[in-house]
Amino acid sequence: MPEELAWHLVGVDGGTEPRGVTLDLGGWDDHFPGHGRYVCRQCSAVLYDAEHKFDCGCGWPGFYRCAEGAVLKLVRDADDVRTEVKCGKCGIHLGHVFYNEGFDNPPPNERHCINSAVLSYCDGGSLKEATYDGPVFAHAHRTSLAAPSVMRDLVFPGDAAKAGGSSCLAI
Repeated sequence: MPEELAWHLVGVDGGTEPRGVTLDLGGWDDHFPGHGRYVCRQCSAVLYDAEHKFDCGCGWPGFYRCAEGAVLKLVRDADDVRTEVKCGKCGIHLGHVFYNEGFDNPPPNERHCINSAVLSYCDGGSLKEATYDGPVFAHAHRTSLAAPSVMRDLVFPGDAAKAGGSSCLAI
């Protein structure tokens, strides 16, 4: 149950995990494979190509481009600095996008700041499992909970055929 609570607080309630969650703790902020894809933990939709991931220095995984149609950009926050992003397939909260921050990235000069708890990594063969066992912060209450969040392999039999032989969904 704590595992599901953590996932619910980040993905469904729009909360966030603490910055700097390393791969050892199950996060993807320090993971730079140069190939593969990051997919939605909820629905396995391809969200980001690993080639578009960069070290933005914020402590969360940063991407300068998403897969076409993969991410919904929603209402700007009240601070008018960031815009919430959700999975284009299942609508789960992913994180936020920031614009024109001075990074030397190709247009449209975006930084997608994404919660590790909502990502799984696919290297072209199978999804990598990671476990995050740390605090998750609920947006509404700013409460810290020590509850694990597990990224599971969400590629099911038959997905390989849809992706042209790979167990990853095609971009």
